[in-house]
Amino acid sequence: MKVLLNGKEVSVTDRNLLGVGGEARVYRHRNHALKIFHPIDKGLPAADRKQQQLLMALKRKKLRAFPRGLPKNVAAPIELVTNKSGHLIGFSMPLINGATDLLRLSQRKWREGLISNQEVTALFRQIYLTLVDLHQHSVIVGDLNHANIVFDANADRRAFFIDADSMQFANFPCPVGHERFLDPLLFGKSLLTSPLFSEESDWYAFSVLLFSSLLYVHPYGGVHADYPTLLRRAEAMQSILRPTVKRPKSAVMAEILPDDLLHWFAAVFDQGKRGIFPAQLLELRWHLCSCGLEHARAVCPACALKGTVNVVQQAVAYHGSCRAQTIFKTKGRIFGARIQGNLKYLYDDSGEVRRENGRLVMQERLLPEHSFGIAGSSTWVGQESLLVRVEGEAVRGRKNTETFAGRPVFATNAAGLYYLDDQWLTEERTGKRLGQVLSGQTWFQVGEKLGFGFYRAGLLSFFFVFRTDRPGLINVSLPQIKGRVVDAEACFDGKNVLFSLATESNGQRTHALYLIDSGGHLIAQRTGSPENDRILQDIGGKTLHQGRILTTSSDGLISLEVDRVSGQLVESFIFADSAPFMAEDLELLPGPNGSVYLVSTKEITQLTLVAPQGAK
Repeated sequence: MKVLLNGKEVSVTDRNLLGVGGEARVYRHRNHALKIFHPIDKGLPAADRKQQQLLMALKRKKLRAFPRGLPKNVAAPIELVTNKSGHLIGFSMPLINGATDLLRLSQRKWREGLISNQEVTALFRQIYLTLVDLHQHSVIVGDLNHANIVFDANADRRAFFIDADSMQFANFPCPVGHERFLDPLLFGKSLLTSPLFSEESDWYAFSVLLFSSLLYVHPYGGVHADYPTLLRRAEAMQSILRPTVKRPKSAVMAEILPDDLLHWFAAVFDQGKRGIFPAQLLELRWHLCSCGLEHARAVCPACALKGTVNVVQQAVAYHGSCRAQTIFKTKGRIFGARIQGNLKYLYDDSGEVRRENGRLVMQERLLPEHSFGIAGSSTWVGQESLLVRVEGEAVRGRKNTETFAGRPVFATNAAGLYYLDDQWLTEERTGKRLGQVLSGQTWFQVGEKLGFGFYRAGLLSFFFVFRTDRPGLINVSLPQIKGRVVDAEACFDGKNVLFSLATESNGQRTHALYLIDSGGHLIAQRTGSPENDRILQDIGGKTLHQGRILTTSSDGLISLEVDRVSGQLVESFIFADSAPFMAEDLELLPGPNGSVYLVSTKEITQLTLVAPQGAK
């Protein structure tokens, strides 16, 4: 595609594509990034098409009047991008390499053991100062959310504000607001017609971000008997700090925070207080207790609850029809587990990465950018585009792969490594090319016999399934991806793949679950809000096991079946006795004799189930 940058013709292709969102594509161009807005979809209903036209007209006016002299870590527009007809279609901005969405800080499975609470609060001090600086320039962020701030997860932890073109200044409104970060005082109001955001609404969103990043839960997360959704709890000011709200198991107890910070959060989320966030509340002193809990109090709150009596956790626990046996536990963290003949796993032990047999894999400092893959007795370690194979505590091979969203793209099974080589999905052991994909935009995973993946070219999404032992990508017809990809997972048996996808569009999160056979045929699906559907609550926590589809939930392990009439995945039965052993962000693996393995960041538990009487 040829466009004009400040009047000079430049060419961008999908090979330069950095990312795709709900409103634009972002391309690399030399030392800058070009944000090119999507054309207005002529297939939309008239009302929606008119809305898009108004939004585009507003963006054109804002870009031509955008303020200068903003903080250096704000990715503000630099030069305008037009088409050959002279219509403004985008702009250039600073290129931010290797950045990670702030969303990651609130994901316990991703952050725990890699980025400390001390580093999180230091990052928020940067964000605080940037927000103050923007307000001094009479700029309101407006749509301040976990995707509009990114940070360098590996070096200086520097934070950057992106999507600056949506910011509010002068008489130009911010026309969008992410529902999880929007001040409830603005619920139901039209954000497009006039400037409605304020410094106070920015500080409200800042408090939501900080709360979520420290406690791994949204302030209005959890479960309340009378207010079933996050938005209804926000309207009613029923935060998770109240005893009437049930806290998710993945969340950390709020008592790790000092009283003054807890009082601020309670005042904002339960009493409707607004105002600038008190800077002194970010000056926290964090302590890592021997029990593994990180807290900012004089005494560990978890140990204080237990008292002075030593609590010994049972290696085997029973609850009704469930038997749970602890297979492995660490004070560090578990990086992954796989069934390859038997259970294999990878964990951190006092700064050293080791395999299930104790063999050393890596001694260097762990970084969030490190990725790991288990391939039999070998372990592949990825960092940026470099992949290193370790076996017998020695490096045995190296490969280069491509990246997606700043992460190395590769997958492993017992047979070996699968990676991307010059737009080809390649099997490392034989060098066999399995199929051609798109550089920089491809995601895939593999099981022992099947693999599954997708790539995005502009507004189009292409899904494929493949056999791991032979060339050929089989097209899979799934609904087109709308908006931003938040997360994706896939699990396999010998005949099927279960694909989970999380996306965000217009501030709303959607989760989808697809069951696909080895021929690329869609067998069944389930799509909806993760908040209203316990099956879709988590992207992970699912497995295909002995002809069953199993998924974790806060209510217990659930078995799914295919409704042949509707083509939907529906609940078959629930193992209610398994509820005490459930937690969010669990990885679920098939075990021997009908058992399953529950893999958390700290522990691997083997759960043996007896199906309820009368269940299929």
